[in-house]
Amino acid sequence: MRILILSDGKPGHFKKSEAVAKAIQLCRPAEVEWLDITLRWHGFHSVLKRWFNWRGQLPAPSWLPWVYDMPEPPQMRPDLIVSSGGKTCIANAWLASCMHCPNVFIGDTRGLSPDLFDHILTPDTQFQRDSRYIIGVPPTTIDPQELKEAAEAYLADREDDPAIRYWSLLIGGNTNCRSFAYTRSEWTTLADSAATLAERHGIRWLITTSRRTGRAAESIFSRHRRLQPHIEDLCLYGKDDRKIFNAFLACADAVFCTEDSGTMLTESVASARPVFSVRPRQARLSRPLENMLSFYVQHRRIKRLTIEDLKSVTTEDVTTGFSPASRRDLHALGSRLLEGLLRAA
Repeated sequence: MRILILSDGKPGHFKKSEAVAKAIQLCRPAEVEWLDITLRWHGFHSVLKRWFNWRGQLPAPSWLPWVYDMPEPPQMRPDLIVSSGGKTCIANAWLASCMHCPNVFIGDTRGLSPDLFDHILTPDTQFQRDSRYIIGVPPTTIDPQELKEAAEAYLADREDDPAIRYWSLLIGGNTNCRSFAYTRSEWTTLADSAATLAERHGIRWLITTSRRTGRAAESIFSRHRRLQPHIEDLCLYGKDDRKIFNAFLACADAVFCTEDSGTMLTESVASARPVFSVRPRQARLSRPLENMLSFYVQHRRIKRLTIEDLKSVTTEDVTTGFSPASRRDLHALGSRLLEGLLRAA
């Protein structure tokens, strides 16, 4: 089976697409090919969406290079096209129509007709009666064996005391549309709460920041006096180029992750650890993120907290009430996709 993945260059998007391909590969042999595409003008999305939904058909393939900056499309017809991210959904439908092959889109189609896709992966339960929709959380490439190897490699470089218990703190930051906005006092409260939890539960922290965290927040965590004695490792984005995200997940008995990053939340859940999502007072969730978090809560994959509530987490909160994800979830997704595509054929 030949799978063509369309990528808009955003890591969170292509990780989801790669995970769908991996799910299929768990069920049958498949080769994966990537095609990098860039929308030449943001307004094309709105114009073409109205055109597609109004006319019910797609323009000729010769128009594709005018809309997208992309290499030559593959000469051989793929058996499946997969993509994630709003800027790829039109190209996904367009290429699938041109190449007469089935397609899968991951996420919200942003108003584009679902008739243009064979399957849409979404956590939004309002579509559960439509066979085109597969209701579930976005897939991820996090693999149990890779996590195990990452933990072994990480611990090999330090004194591995079995008595030490680690918790991980994955820190995001303000989003472009200001739907998530953290104040300096909230970053300080988060650091204070992390110190309180370490003192109460006798754990050590593995902390990593991200591209959105910013220097002001990083300074608080790197200089916080109460927290410093309880930090086993602090990885600051842009200053530390170690690839230790998987190791931090693998070594942790519990994971705490800010809610602004859907990708970090998804990968945390895939690690099969107890996961707590943490949000600031100003948190205006998009519909896809709200649906994803609701799905996680419903299936007991995460517990949601405000920054102010974090310091009250108990041992019982960490050890009970979770239903960890497993590799079986990815295999089931692959099987369902293949069954649906066979029915469509």
